[in-house]
Amino acid sequence: MKRKLLIGGIVGVVVLGGAIGAAAATGPNTNDSSNQTASLTEDKVTKIVTDKVDGTVEKIEKETDDGRLIFEVDVKDKNGVKTDVGVDAKTGEVLEVDQNDDRDDDSEKEDSNENVKLSMDEATAVAKEKAKGEVVESELDDGHYDFEFKDGNDEYEVKVHGASGEVIEFEHDQDNE
Repeated sequence: MKRKLLIGGIVGVVVLGGAIGAAAATGPNTNDSSNQTASLTEDKVTKIVTDKVDGTVEKIEKETDDGRLIFEVDVKDKNGVKTDVGVDAKTGEVLEVDQNDDRDDDSEKEDSNENVKLSMDEATAVAKEKAKGEVVESELDDGHYDFEFKDGNDEYEVKVHGASGEVIEFEHDQDNE
């Protein structure tokens, strides 16, 4: 008799444990600790990004950044230049545009201040074509000019190749504090 009760108790515990496990597995997704949902579809985000940046969307990821749900979108243009775009998943606001030219060539071997052909004024004029606001910092380093601009809540970083005058990196951030 005791043996039947013991076996019945064990079976009951196993069944109850299985039911709890199944409920946990089919319950809400707890991986997103913010429990936020996006009001935009990936198709809408693609349209927003391609209206802002020329190129093809390669990847879209949804993530939380500083408590805000965003889409991180990777775009590549016809020249192989990659641009990362951050889009607010609820409002569609473009929060960040970061352009990087990661081409694999030997130009970095040639990047020294000795090969610079542009003056600071010429490089500043090139950078101002991409960014808005006032220059808050500028420097010549390893054959390229680095600029930081501030325009209200907008911050821009522009890197201009000192020999060719080409914009090799561009980043735009909005400070919403």
